[in-house]
Amino acid sequence: MNTRKTSVRTRLRRLALLVADVLLVSIGLVLATAARYDGDIRQINRPGLLVAVGIMAVIYAALAATFRLHQARYKVGSVDEFTALAVAVAGAALVGLATVVLAGASRLVPLSVPPLGAV
Repeated sequence: MNTRKTSVRTRLRRLALLVADVLLVSIGLVLATAARYDGDIRQINRPGLLVAVGIMAVIYAALAATFRLHQARYKVGSVDEFTALAVAVAGAALVGLATVVLAGASRLVPLSVPPLGAV
């Protein structure tokens, strides 16, 4: 098998894992926001939610790159991988929470959303 072809496939798989993780963090934020408002989506600050999702997605991707989560550093399903994943998600949640707090009175999302969305 051609090593270049294998390299491209490996990179695509790693990118797919990163995209899936970012999508799951984003879905978690949207669901946590909807739950916070008891499903009444008319109360959701949509632009604020989009900003919060974007910030947390970028921070998660940066932390995942820092810990080399999607670069085959850890054995899949190992304790080391879980620890790095937990730190990356928690870091994204903390930065998201700090962003919401710093936004002031016109919050992007309720304060409970970033930590709950990260779970």
